[in-house]
Amino acid sequence: MARSKVHICHGTRMLEAPGTKNMYDQDATGFVFCPRLGSTAGQVLRRRHSAQHASPDKITGGSVVESKYFLSVDDDQLRAFPSGPHLPPACAVVWSVSRSSASSSRLRSSRSWLETIVAPFDKPPTPDPWGLKSIHGLASGRPWSSMTELEHGRQHDLRTGSSQGPDRPCRGAACINTPGTTTAIPLTPGPPDRLNLHNRAARWNLHSPPSIMFKSAAAILATLAAVVAAKNCRNINVPVSISARNGEFDVQAPATEIEVTNFFLNLARQNYNYTEAVLKGYKTVQGDYTLATTYCEPKDGPGDTIQILTHGVGFDRSYWDFPYNNYNYSYINKALDAKYSTLSWDRLGIGASSHGDPVNDIQIFLEVAALKALTDIVQGGKLPGVSKRYFKTVHVGHSFGSAMTFALTEQYPDISNGIVLTGFSQVPGFMGTFALGSNFAPVSENRRLRRQYAVGYVAPKSEIGVHIDFFGPDDFDPEMLCAATDMGQPAAVGELLTVGSTGMTSNFGGSVLIITGDRDVPFCGGDCTNTKPLAAMNITEPFPNLLAMSKGSFKKAKAFNATVVPLGGHGLNLGYSAGFTYNAILDFLNAEL
Repeated sequence: MARSKVHICHGTRMLEAPGTKNMYDQDATGFVFCPRLGSTAGQVLRRRHSAQHASPDKITGGSVVESKYFLSVDDDQLRAFPSGPHLPPACAVVWSVSRSSASSSRLRSSRSWLETIVAPFDKPPTPDPWGLKSIHGLASGRPWSSMTELEHGRQHDLRTGSSQGPDRPCRGAACINTPGTTTAIPLTPGPPDRLNLHNRAARWNLHSPPSIMFKSAAAILATLAAVVAAKNCRNINVPVSISARNGEFDVQAPATEIEVTNFFLNLARQNYNYTEAVLKGYKTVQGDYTLATTYCEPKDGPGDTIQILTHGVGFDRSYWDFPYNNYNYSYINKALDAKYSTLSWDRLGIGASSHGDPVNDIQIFLEVAALKALTDIVQGGKLPGVSKRYFKTVHVGHSFGSAMTFALTEQYPDISNGIVLTGFSQVPGFMGTFALGSNFAPVSENRRLRRQYAVGYVAPKSEIGVHIDFFGPDDFDPEMLCAATDMGQPAAVGELLTVGSTGMTSNFGGSVLIITGDRDVPFCGGDCTNTKPLAAMNITEPFPNLLAMSKGSFKKAKAFNATVVPLGGHGLNLGYSAGFTYNAILDFLNAEL
């Protein structure tokens, strides 16, 4: 039997059959399941080989929340992309692919088969209850009866539950038992890492009654619902009217690889302030915008304190609730366990929030104004759909989001009770390493992002740039690197020109924690404990690390702590050391607020 190979790398789902050039003369159907929306939900995707792009056929009933998806084929791969940047928390898509035996000479004419994959989907679907039998192909195909799990060296038969091999059949926090057997199947509400039906994770034989497939799918959906039930979250669009004094730059939005590379070569030039060189003056930018947020509260009710979470360059708000490996890397989960409410948001210009001109609008100044407006709404008890008014607020940032948080409390010292600056320092000498190490390319080179962002946005061209900028050596799961690349977001040129525009001192009187990975490249040059760069800043006072020198910047702070995360890279939430980071943050807040 010819086996199809399936490779899933998070945001991009690729189905491919080795050596079968015409395998895509087929129908593919995807159904989205979002327990937090209150019901099952369906969205059909179909594609024939002759069509370059296909719009989804919406299931009848319900109202359309979002329904823009497309499929495309290139390099012998069928790819399913969402046309938008964000997904409701803990959504999953159940894919069923039915392929005709005529599609490949390697298949016998009497043979047909199907594949069903549980993976995340990146857009809210069309709400509509549906029965499992409506999944295209399940009724006509021959469902699976046995699986050989090769990844952990253990084999299982779905009919008998027998197994052999030293390892446990399921290592994740969420596993399901196939009805009628004792076999456990790994299940992750977030994306599967890489599932290769040909030679890595699982092999399926096709000779059992359809009932076992329907029961298994039902168990998968039931387990997904149970996994997300403990987290009370909702997506909220927040309208804001803001203005800011932005820089006016003599820079054209770079559109080609050469133009982008030249931009970063100028930005990284030593002893040269490129921002100052191209600054023509200042101009007030104002407008009405929508901020895409996710509000979460502990399952037993709102906390007394809310954390407003601002992500950095390269991510959207999912950085704080990263779905990889059953949300084991989720900072929001840890904060909720500690009885904090959270509000994460897509920064202005990124993700599902309003976009703007990437040179003239999307700069740190306007983004700080957006953060100020969002904070005022939360503290005023005016967050749509949230009755709780929070009188105690903590601002937590990462990277560019930390620079924004610093700038916010520099301008408004009484706006927060505490700030946590992750992936941050005030040593400016390493941004050139970041700029060149990122391997930035125009967003038009990224198939997933180019439909969502204008010329003037840039993103790493490959996993190499993401690795250099965000991951410390030996501190990450290689599959997490894949996930971070596939779920990553771009940066606006205006952000990169203005990230260094914050001051050095603040009159903020709350508690301050700066926590950064020891191997952070953008803010520590890959070694936060090497303090020699401070000499170039005419700082002679001995400090244990580069972060500690910022104590003098917060002379009015109630408490100050500088913590270096051993082995950690810039993307602290995505490394093996994330648990250390989260404990350090929450211990500090619990003690010092």
